[in-house]
Amino acid sequence: MNQKTVWIINNINAEKLLPLEVNEASSIAELPAEPPFALILAKSPQQDWIDLVKEIRSKPNYRFTPIFYQGDVESNLRHIFDGPSDCELLNKTANQINERLLSVSKLALESLNKESILLIYLYSRPNTYVQGFKSANSPYIYEYPLLTILYNEASGLEHWQLLEDLALKDLLSQQGLVDEIKICPACGSGLLNLKNSCPNCHSIDVKPQRFVHCFACGNIALVPEFLRQERLICTRCHTKLEELGIDYEIPLEDKICNTCSHFFAEPAVDLVCLLCQHTAAPCEFIARRLYNYCITHRGEYLARGIEKSIYTNFSHYFKVIDYPVFLSILSWQVKLAERYSSVFFSVMVLHVTNEDEFIELHGEKNSERLMGQLFTTLKQVFRESDLAARTNGTMYFFLPLANQESCLVIFERIKQTILQLISTEIGKGLAIGISYMTSAEVINNSLQDDLIMAELQTRMLEHNLYLIGDKV
Repeated sequence: MNQKTVWIINNINAEKLLPLEVNEASSIAELPAEPPFALILAKSPQQDWIDLVKEIRSKPNYRFTPIFYQGDVESNLRHIFDGPSDCELLNKTANQINERLLSVSKLALESLNKESILLIYLYSRPNTYVQGFKSANSPYIYEYPLLTILYNEASGLEHWQLLEDLALKDLLSQQGLVDEIKICPACGSGLLNLKNSCPNCHSIDVKPQRFVHCFACGNIALVPEFLRQERLICTRCHTKLEELGIDYEIPLEDKICNTCSHFFAEPAVDLVCLLCQHTAAPCEFIARRLYNYCITHRGEYLARGIEKSIYTNFSHYFKVIDYPVFLSILSWQVKLAERYSSVFFSVMVLHVTNEDEFIELHGEKNSERLMGQLFTTLKQVFRESDLAARTNGTMYFFLPLANQESCLVIFERIKQTILQLISTEIGKGLAIGISYMTSAEVINNSLQDDLIMAELQTRMLEHNLYLIGDKV
């Protein structure tokens, strides 16, 4: 053969992709400006899957293009693809993704907002989860490769914070507890070192030693100091120490500090952050719970540019604060109520238990109009000093200087309002759960923050007294 020819074998069975047209590109740089129906990506042993997909996603037109893999992919990275190239459902999967993207506005598709990018990606792939894995290469221990790819940036603490914020807004849902790690309270790093030190001076120059305690005179010293001609003799009173437990004992303290000569049994245990060198007791380090995340119905509506929520105008009627701030104020008030008898309060929760069904039955406009009527009435029930917050479709109210009697009055007024609404055609099928708790109950049960909210949710579910209206 005169002409030197090189064939590239990609091991892709093109027949399985029929009737799709198949083209090849030797590198990402050769991809056309207009994205194709789908991409099939292969790599050399020297290349990295994350780097390749990140380079593709960094092209604005390819941000949401279906990508399938050819070859072996680690199990913790398969979620960044839409499936393997030899999958018989490739055509169907890519078609579903592209059809869903058609329902998203061009303005939203071109948005650089991180929240919007993630929600649109998950909306176009409703069965995809944002998954993380532990990585020794990251100072924050846990990485979310999908976010690294979509945002074209290294994984960091802000990725976890973004996911938690979206979960608080009911745009993402936590799916199963994956792991829990300790992080530095100063910088958020998970690279920690366990350090044993002297409990007296906190020096790490500690070594194990055996001590002897003479019962006759109370002298305590190292074993070598007591040894005389291979026998134990007290250096202070010269008593022969022959029987263990009668003449002497071996103390539990078996360590000595070379810095201050203090001897002890258990060392002081500290955690040291390897990133910022912050040192503290293990109890001072923060426990972070790690989850996988999927998009919620509200997140899907927002991705399409539709704020399909009956709480849209909630902040127009009440003094609304962020949920984390609400919890901080609640925790502060609990501490004040524990110390001062003159300080007391109550917390009340309202939740539309059938929001999606109600919207489907009456439509968005009628549902919003009904909730507007409800909020108008509730504004007259609650006081100017009451604070409100909302998350996961639940409305929280902090009622300062409100006792059990005050809560019952508010409860009855709300109940009458809702009963009037559900008696009308527009309010048919509305179901609202209500529960409350006084500061005295909080203190007596030693509840804090999320435990208070969990107890309120439990009361709402377990006690039929607090369920108003009928489910659709």
